[in-house]
Amino acid sequence: TCALPIYVKKRRSELNDLHVDLKPGMKVMFCGGVYGKLVRVGKETVEVEVAKNVIITVSRYAIQGTV
Repeated sequence: TCALPIYVKKRRSELNDLHVDLKPGMKVMFCGGVYGKLVRVGKETVEVEVAKNVIITVSRYAIQGTV
């Protein structure tokens, strides 16, 4: 097996914690640089308001961070 560098393991752990702790109202950033506010959090997807009255549904695992 291939050992992952420590920073990769740490980042994977941080993202796992982030994806578990998602709640409506949080401001998030996606891997493509899109920002928005969580409206609904489902098991596999989230609804995000990216502009006034513009809501998109995306995988919760596309979220890379909170703002």
